[in-house]
Amino acid sequence: MSTPLNPRLRMQWREWRALFNRTGAGFDVKFVLGNEFYVPARRLRRQQQQVREPQPPELLKEEGLKASDLQFVDGRERLPHVGKVTEKSAAFWLSAVRMHPGYDFYCKADDDTLVHVDRLHAVLGEIRRSRGKDAATYIGHIKWRGWNVGHRFQACGGGWGPARKTGDDIALGGVLPGGKSYPPCPHAAGPYPYMSGGMVCMSRAMAGLLAADAAFNDFVKVAKQRNSAGVPCRVPQTCAAQPNEAHMWHHEDAGMGFNVFRAVIAANATAAIVPIPGHFNDAGIIERTRSAHDAYWSARAVFVHGIKGALQYQAVRAKWKLTRPTPYLGLRCYRCKQPGINMHHGDWQWARLPCPASIAGNACATDGAACPEQEQLCPVDPSAHFTCCGWPWIVPELRDLIVEVLRKAPERAGYPTKGLVGEQINIERK
Repeated sequence: MSTPLNPRLRMQWREWRALFNRTGAGFDVKFVLGNEFYVPARRLRRQQQQVREPQPPELLKEEGLKASDLQFVDGRERLPHVGKVTEKSAAFWLSAVRMHPGYDFYCKADDDTLVHVDRLHAVLGEIRRSRGKDAATYIGHIKWRGWNVGHRFQACGGGWGPARKTGDDIALGGVLPGGKSYPPCPHAAGPYPYMSGGMVCMSRAMAGLLAADAAFNDFVKVAKQRNSAGVPCRVPQTCAAQPNEAHMWHHEDAGMGFNVFRAVIAANATAAIVPIPGHFNDAGIIERTRSAHDAYWSARAVFVHGIKGALQYQAVRAKWKLTRPTPYLGLRCYRCKQPGINMHHGDWQWARLPCPASIAGNACATDGAACPEQEQLCPVDPSAHFTCCGWPWIVPELRDLIVEVLRKAPERAGYPTKGLVGEQINIERK
């Protein structure tokens, strides 16, 4: 996702992608831009009587002639609220498979996210090998959310942490980062996994399923109408305080995750939830020391987020040893109700979504009240539609502890200590 008025980050990315072998070998990078600027209604009336403002394709015509990596989509730039890329992101996912047929995966990243192209290629290749090229997969840095349905366009509950915690937020209420508590979320679907906005990928089957979903298309249509009529808001709390009927779509990544979750179940399909092996939140945490721990995560990191300035970019180039070989990748998948590789993945015991129209209608008729069908929420079984996957994360501290315990364990019949130690070391060396 790029912006017409900041070419520096595109120049940064073009220099970055040249560092890798996979660019151009079945792996392409495009800069996604809106095809027009957002204009408030009052200014639009003035502009109709004056000279029209040049639009992004016109402003970037010269850059487009020099580089063939610009893609304009049906979304607006300069949205007057926190969710600046909501329209562009939705337009990209609606058109990705149609505009770029033949690819196995489609990924969206912010332009201040630098992706280790070769490692991403290896990770996606392992997912394709393990799950099959035609499987629906949703890939990224996993978080959990609830989403207020009925075109409320507001996340509720969750964030970083386990699915169970987000479920408690929805059912019982939770606590904001500043310590302020909020009540239960009676209109929230979920809990569901979403991929934080730094980088997210979908297989061709997943992206195609989402783009074909009628409710997602309606979601995008209403969101664009709200953006045109809504009140500008730059602070998340101010945006969240807007009345439901005027609420704009602010949480781009959580909103996309909700639509993936709902679309899979609406299609009675199955999909795999796959975390990335590792990432960096910023340049400051890349290989801070020469320890085995830092080398371990550096060799697994797929992207670094928040690289906005030249000094940050130079720090990434200096600190991240991009030539570290990608370690053994063996994707492991399990029922989502089981505890996962760590506390953030799996243990997804329950969820709810808007009821089918027949059930919602019966519920409304029973109590004699007028209630839109999207207000009625019904339980769904996550494990009936989703498989949760993970990678063999064994950090050096844990590996050393395991090896030490095995080494000190008494020799017993049928318990070959030396063989187990050797096998553990060989697995890590792969």
